[in-house]
Amino acid sequence: MATVIKDAEVVEIELMKTEQKSQQDYAQSVQDATNSIEADRSSILTKTGELVENKAALSETEKEQLLNQEELDKLNELLKAHHAECDYVMKYFDIRQEAWQEEMDAIKDAKAILSGADFGN
Repeated sequence: MATVIKDAEVVEIELMKTEQKSQQDYAQSVQDATNSIEADRSSILTKTGELVENKAALSETEKEQLLNQEELDKLNELLKAHHAECDYVMKYFDIRQEAWQEEMDAIKDAKAILSGADFGN
């Protein structure tokens, strides 16, 4: 019977050690979970702040993009206007050049007549 009691006491000690180890493991798991939750909360707060900053930057960028688009539209209209003017000049350049040359010839003839030249007789 003493052996059975001694064996029971050894088993009891081993069970107590196992229980203590289990309680320590559980406490460590709870502490790890708490630390992880706190880290996640901190990360959420940080990322929420970054999200707000990024949304503000996005809004500012979109505003600037709209202003740039307006400026680009104005410049495109100006380009179209200049292009139309250039097309007109290019289209009628030869005609205007010919008319200018005829006018210059007429002025030379007029100067010659006024200087006493006789063309027709």
